[in-house]
Amino acid sequence: TGIAHPQYHFVNWNTQPDGSGSTYSAGREYVVTSDLVLYAQWRRSVFVYEPNGGVGPTEREPWVDGYIVKSDTDWGYARFGHVFTGWNTRANGTGTDYTEGDPVSDPHGVFILYAQWQPSMIIYDPNGGTGSIESERWGNGYVVRLDDYWGFTRDRFTFTSWNAEPDGSGTYYYGYEVLPDPHGTFTLYAQWRPILYYITYYANGGFGSPKNERMTLDASYNYYVRGNDYTNFTRANYKLVGWNTQADGNGTDYDATDPIHWPTGDVEPYAKWKPVGGS
Repeated sequence: TGIAHPQYHFVNWNTQPDGSGSTYSAGREYVVTSDLVLYAQWRRSVFVYEPNGGVGPTEREPWVDGYIVKSDTDWGYARFGHVFTGWNTRANGTGTDYTEGDPVSDPHGVFILYAQWQPSMIIYDPNGGTGSIESERWGNGYVVRLDDYWGFTRDRFTFTSWNAEPDGSGTYYYGYEVLPDPHGTFTLYAQWRPILYYITYYANGGFGSPKNERMTLDASYNYYVRGNDYTNFTRANYKLVGWNTQADGNGTDYDATDPIHWPTGDVEPYAKWKPVGGS
């Protein structure tokens, strides 16, 4: 017939305007023996929101001009161990996707949107270490893994913890710590600390006990050799002129403030002495 009613959809025909008479359905054949007046029956176009496995009742509201799709939080929907990802016209997500704020024209009927959910996931990022990014599904009572669970390693570094930010500026997490439901994808980044070796200075014929310290590295992973103002070694009629990695002087020479780049083990410099007044 080409008739329409804004914000409403056609249901059937009736012999009374208020629908109290006989009903006639479109598409069916009827035997009519006299003149017949049929009145269109209408229902308001309605949007229906289904939590689809989430917590919360089915919600309905009438369509109006300028209608936009609501969010899950408008209805208070939630699902344990999952995160809301949007709406779909099919429960299994194979229909048309809709997101909060999408405009929707008059559906001329009942329009159902089903909440779509994804499991909460925990992502482990080696963050400069060896090993691939790993993930697993969050579950009730979930505890944070250790680095060796995934086989993460990093040459010359030791694992210290996890952090919500790659640079360690976020919240720290530790192995076996119970992790609450993140309601989404939550990434933990491995935190690493350079392995710090010891350096021991020997008087090598001079006076003074060996001095040792853990080698603190700068941002470029350099340790800077100390001078005799640190060791305070003395030797009668001699002056300290540097260091060598062997007592006989046949190793590697170092002078005060020389950098040792990223040592791979303990270092033992021996004092080098030069006679006072000698060449």
